[in-house]
Amino acid sequence: MAYWLLVLFDVLFISNWLAQRSETYLFNDNPIGVHPLIYHTMSHLPDVLLSAGFFYLHLLVLIPYFFTRKKYILYALVAILGIVFLYLPVRYAIEEWYYKWIGGTGLDFTNKLYWITDCTAYIVRHCFIAVAYYLTWRWAMSEKEKVEIGKEQLSTELSFLKSQLNPHFLFNTLSNIHSLAYTRSEETPAAVMKLSEMMRYMLYDSNEPDVFLEEELSYLENFIELQKIRSDKPVNLQVRLNRDCERKKIAPLLLIPFVENIFKHGHLYDPDNPAKIALNCTAAGLVFHTFNVKSTTNGDRSGGIGIKNIRRRLELTYPGNHQLKINDTEHYFETELIISFTHAPIFR
Repeated sequence: MAYWLLVLFDVLFISNWLAQRSETYLFNDNPIGVHPLIYHTMSHLPDVLLSAGFFYLHLLVLIPYFFTRKKYILYALVAILGIVFLYLPVRYAIEEWYYKWIGGTGLDFTNKLYWITDCTAYIVRHCFIAVAYYLTWRWAMSEKEKVEIGKEQLSTELSFLKSQLNPHFLFNTLSNIHSLAYTRSEETPAAVMKLSEMMRYMLYDSNEPDVFLEEELSYLENFIELQKIRSDKPVNLQVRLNRDCERKKIAPLLLIPFVENIFKHGHLYDPDNPAKIALNCTAAGLVFHTFNVKSTTNGDRSGGIGIKNIRRRLELTYPGNHQLKINDTEHYFETELIISFTHAPIFR
């Protein structure tokens, strides 16, 4: 944007002489006999170049040097000295000697005091324009930097949250495999294969900002199977995953904390109160629901980091496009996560 504004100023300066077609008090009727357009250009181009040069001297040299050091008074003094000892003498030489050289009357019929005040007011306007442009440019760059810094902070925080997530799941899964190997279970090879698939997903696919929903669901199913293999009792868990929109994308490892929470803190052996995991998906979004009765024997609280972690990830990844409801009672724990695929705010 800054470059286009500079181009605009260039166009204004170059076209300035076109607006002065009616000014004839300094010149006779083309006494040197060249084409009228050429003569008109010769008449006004020096003034235009002088004003443009003074403008860019302020914009690119004086203002950045003094404004970045907050020496505003010193800048004003230097600007005044520049007008008095640089701009006015050069402009006087142009209008008095150069204009006479190309056939004009110069300043013979011009009041000198009027000429000084008029030229000073003219160039001061250009100085104000340069200051306004510079301050606008600095504000725009500052806002852009804030946006970039905000994006970097969000990316860093998301990476940190994922780095917390992966070792957490890996620790629990390895604990499952260890239990199987210790009891010499025949299901150990299958568990190792599922762990391999989970590790591939965690180490490679989860580094992407989003993954296909089918990949996330496959990860959930592998995790559930490993937990069932580990248990020495039949797990009373109802799983219903709607796969109608598997090609939709979702942030990786977003749903697993809810499932892990069921196995860590839920009572999974009551046939009258089964734990539940359900996902309903449409083109507009998904609804992920979990329910479990709380276990009275499992005192492990380390899984709490998962739910806290996921709250923050949702705020960063789906701002305004998600809703998380948690119903934490004395006897049961229930969650409902709604995510919009249409990027439309959710109001419920």
